[in-house]
Amino acid sequence: MGRRNHRVPIAIAGLGVAGYQIGFFVATERAGVALGTLVALGSGPVFAGLYQAARTRRPPSVGWSVATSLAAAGAGLVAFGRQGGTGDDLGVGLAAALLAGLSYAVFSIAGKRAMDSGMASLPVMAASFTVGSVLLAPLLVTQPMSWLNTGSGLAVALHLGLAATALAYALFGFGLARLTVPTVVTVTLFEPATAALLSVVALSQPLDVFGWLGAVLVIAGVALVALLPVSGEPLAEVLAE
Repeated sequence: MGRRNHRVPIAIAGLGVAGYQIGFFVATERAGVALGTLVALGSGPVFAGLYQAARTRRPPSVGWSVATSLAAAGAGLVAFGRQGGTGDDLGVGLAAALLAGLSYAVFSIAGKRAMDSGMASLPVMAASFTVGSVLLAPLLVTQPMSWLNTGSGLAVALHLGLAATALAYALFGFGLARLTVPTVVTVTLFEPATAALLSVVALSQPLDVFGWLGAVLVIAGVALVALLPVSGEPLAEVLAE
C-alpha cells in the first residue's frame, strides 16, 4: 500500500490519540481519578474485543472475556487503592471516560491496520501522535504554560515527552505489530498496577489491601490473556446453539 493510502488509518489513529487525551483528563476531573481511570482503562479492551468480534464474526472467547474482566477489575481496585472518592459531575465524567476507552481502542485498531498494510510500527506511532498533537494544539491557548519556564518544569516535560510517551509508545507499537489489538489493549492494564507498585518502592506511598489485591488480579488477568485465544466459536455456530 502506498504512502498516500496510509493517510486514512493514520488520521483515524490521530483522532483516537486526541480523543483519549481529552476524554481521560475530563473524566478524572469530573468523576475523580479512581473512577475515571477505571472506566477509561477498563472499557478500552471491551471496545477492542467488540471490534474483533464484529470483524471476525466470532464473539470473544469465554476465557479471554473472563481474563480481561479480571484485569479490568484489578485496575479498578488499584485505582481505588491509590485515590478515593469521585467528583460531583459524575455523568459527564463517566461519558468522558467511555470516550477515552473508545478512543484508545480506535487508535490501536487504526494503527494496527496501518501496520498490517505495510507501514512500520515506529512511523505509525510517530505519525499518529503528530496528528493528535496538531488536533490538540488549539487547547494550548487555554492552559497556563509558565511552568515550562522553570528547570523542573522543563525536566518534567522532557520526561513526559521522551520516556512516558515516545519510548512507551514505541514499545506499544512493537507489540501491536505482532499481537491482536484486544490482547495489546488488555496488556496495557498493567499500567496502573506498575505505577502503584513503583509508588510504593520509589515514593514510599503505601497501597491499601484493595490496591494489592488489584495488582494481583491485573497480573493474573494479563497472564491469562497472553495464553488464551481472543475469538471464540464462529458467530453462526453460537447463534445456532
